[in-house]
This record gives sequence, C-alpha cells and structure tokens, in this order.
Amino acid sequence: MAGDWKPTQYKKFQEERKQPFSDLLTRLEECVLSSGIKVENAVDLGCGTGENTVELAKVLNCSAIGIDSSDAMISECKKLEIPSVCFQKSTIEDFVSSPEEFDVILANASLHWVPDHPKLLKGLTKKLRKGTGCLAFQVPTNYTQRYYVMMREIASESPFKEELNGYLLKWPVLEIDHYAEVLYESGCRSIDISERVYPHELPDSDSVVEW
Repeated sequence: MAGDWKPTQYKKFQEERKQPFSDLLTRLEECVLSSGIKVENAVDLGCGTGENTVELAKVLNCSAIGIDSSDAMISECKKLEIPSVCFQKSTIEDFVSSPEEFDVILANASLHWVPDHPKLLKGLTKKLRKGTGCLAFQVPTNYTQRYYVMMREIASESPFKEELNGYLLKWPVLEIDHYAEVLYESGCRSIDISERVYPHELPDSDSVVEW
C-alpha cells in the first residue's frame, strides 16, 4: 500500500473490528486444544496496533511476534511489548522468505493486501513447524458487495480518478473452495473454512468514509 497507516484513525472502529478476530482466535484455540499441540511460538501477520498480538500470546500461553509494514503502527505497538510479546517491522512477503518456523501463524484481515494467494499460502505453510503447525487467517470477501462496487465506480470518475492516478485495488481474495484446494495442495489435511457476515450499522456517509 502507498502511504502509512494512522493508529488513531485505525482505532476509531476498533470495537467493530474486534469480533472477526475474536471468532478466529476462539476457533484457533479449539483446534490447538483438540489436537494436543504444544504451542511455543506464534506470529501475528499485519498486527496493526498490537492488541490482538498480546491477546494471541495470552490465550495460547506462548511467545508471540507481531509484524506490520507500517512504521506508525509498529511505533504504537512498542508500547505494548512485554517479555512474551515483541513487534518488528516487516512486510508479509519478507516474512515468507525468512527462515524461522512457527507453531502458529495468524493473519487477521491482512492477507488481502498481498497478491497471488496460491503462492502466498504455499509459502506460509512451509513456515509452519512440520507435523504440528497451524495457520489461521481471515480475509474479507466483500469485494462484490454493492457498496464496494459503488466505491470502484466513483473512483473511476473525475475528479477522483485523477487524484488516484487511475489506481484501483486488484483484489487477490479467492473463492472458498479454491482456498481449500490450495491448502490441501500445500500439505494441509485438517482444513476448516467458513464464511461469516458481520453487519456494521454506521450513522451517516461521513462515517463510511471514516471507516
């Protein structure tokens, strides 16, 4: 992405964004408990302002690293560091090419900023500890919903297309069955995929822009 994230803006709708992460973490905890995996280390990809990384370490009783490509976000995260949780600046692509292995890799609403998901997921699964590692991720599937279509139409009109220099986000998110195929081809055998809708009621159009 061009530019940098703003922590104060990001936190404006922190409560509304919390539920998908909470659901993902609950399902991850269930998988870990049912499989008997001893989790020693975990990583949170696209950790934002860091609160979720701290919660991940607490729930799984392990050490955790949060990574984010934003200088501003990492600066905010540093305020939350404790002996079991640290943060570092990195892109997800650079993380994939690094040598470390993890028991758990979690990505909450971050992978959709990375292109080529078949390649990405194959890279992420290789970074799991063999035989016991767990990959848990959540991506938005709202690209075809009406408000997203309207935003793209508006962005293609003047004066917005000039301000954006013709930029339009190339959406890399796959269909659910395609994710299942890619994960199976990557060696995963216990695969659990579902789709959920999280309605958000906003008071006016300005709030939509703020979001």
